[in-house]
Amino acid sequence: MPVETTPHKHASYRSPPKKHSSRKKTWNPEKWKRNVRKLLKGEGKKYLSATGRVVAPKKVHHHSRLNCRFKCSEKFTEEQREDIFQLYYSLGSYERQRQYICDMVEKAQQKGK
Repeated sequence: MPVETTPHKHASYRSPPKKHSSRKKTWNPEKWKRNVRKLLKGEGKKYLSATGRVVAPKKVHHHSRLNCRFKCSEKFTEEQREDIFQLYYSLGSYERQRQYICDMVEKAQQKGK
C-alpha cells in the first residue's frame, strides 16, 4: 500500500545559506603606526614613541656646546652644518643615511708612531 503525502499549508522551505562574497582588506603598510613612526624618526621629525611619549624633532646643536677634537667648528660654518643636517635627514631611510656617511668619509693614513 503506497503512502500518500499531502503538502502542508504552511510549509517553509529553507534555501541553502548564501556565501558572503566579502573581500579581505588589502594591506597598507605605509599607514601602520609602527611604520609611520619609523619613517618620522628616520626623517628627524617629531613622532609618538611606542610607549606613547612624544619625541621632539632633531635639531642642529650650536658649536658653543661642542668641544670637538677634530676642530669641526673651524672647518664648517653654521650654514654648511645646517645644509648637511637637512640633507642627511631628508634621505629618510637608515640605509641611505649610512651610505651617505660612508660616501663622505675619507680614509686617511695614520700618522707614524
